[in-house]
Amino acid sequence: MANLFLQFAKHKKPIKSVILDQNVVAGVGNIYADETLWRAKINPMQPACTLKRSEADALHDQIIAVLGESIKLGGTTVHTFVSADGRTGGFQDKLQVYGKQGTPCPRCGTEIVKTKVGQRGTHYCPQCQPLRKRVMH
Repeated sequence: MANLFLQFAKHKKPIKSVILDQNVVAGVGNIYADETLWRAKINPMQPACTLKRSEADALHDQIIAVLGESIKLGGTTVHTFVSADGRTGGFQDKLQVYGKQGTPCPRCGTEIVKTKVGQRGTHYCPQCQPLRKRVMH
């Protein structure tokens, strides 16, 4: 986990863009980025270098949890994904924010917002995932 925190400290880009970078975190795609950031209560636009150690640790744990759950459920079928043997995934039934813009946040009831971060559609809860202005490590 310390290594991930140190990787984040090197980047001024939004944390979502950093975790989508396969050179930093392998295996995280757009859907999983939104879901892990929501679970960790981190705003996707928060500059990666401003994350506290506890936030980086929480994000690390949620990346592992979300990817693990998705693998067990055969992936995420949102549009057209099917596995090599023709099966659709089941993780889409567990999505909390991705594709849920305009619906209440399952945690607090605030409306889920969709915006763009790094040219990618991004879903988050502005109440549960506030953007912090100033951060001290």
